[in-house]
Amino acid sequence: GSDAVEIPNGVPVAAFAEAASAAGARVVCLSISNATDPAVNRRMGYYQGKAEQEAVYREILGDRATFVRTTQWFELADTLSDQMSVGPLAVMPHMVTAPLAASDGAAVIADAVLGTAHRGKTVVEVRGPAQMDLIDVARASRKARGVGGAVIPIRFGGKALRDGSLIPDPADVVTAMTLEQWLAGR
Repeated sequence: GSDAVEIPNGVPVAAFAEAASAAGARVVCLSISNATDPAVNRRMGYYQGKAEQEAVYREILGDRATFVRTTQWFELADTLSDQMSVGPLAVMPHMVTAPLAASDGAAVIADAVLGTAHRGKTVVEVRGPAQMDLIDVARASRKARGVGGAVIPIRFGGKALRDGSLIPDPADVVTAMTLEQWLAGR
């Protein structure tokens, strides 16, 4: 049930949403583009959790909840390739997405909280400027960081991770920072 899903500090999502509702607060929630689509989240427990979080917030908070759904961040490529490495080899799943820099995602979230650009919207879809496989991001980032070895793609998570289903269409925000700019700024 919804009480099983927890926000990062261990508070059940429903309890958090009920407290926000009782206070009359508006909630801005970071989520993942298309994570609510069963074809995308079918084999991805984290994505299923985000879908459940959205459902609970929507049920309890209604239009006082805004979901900023982003595509995967460039930084995820580093996290995955670093966590799934043995010596010089790393494995990670193909993920065809339109990645963005975490800083660009944070700017959209901040605007949803403080600004007026997305006021009144319950969903803000965000993507990066170019479609690419996160494998290629990992390879470019490892090269830029001086990490040798190979990144070996694996089939994991289902077809939806590889067919572009992770990319929102249309997107409300297309961020500007390219992979090359992100690499240069590190």
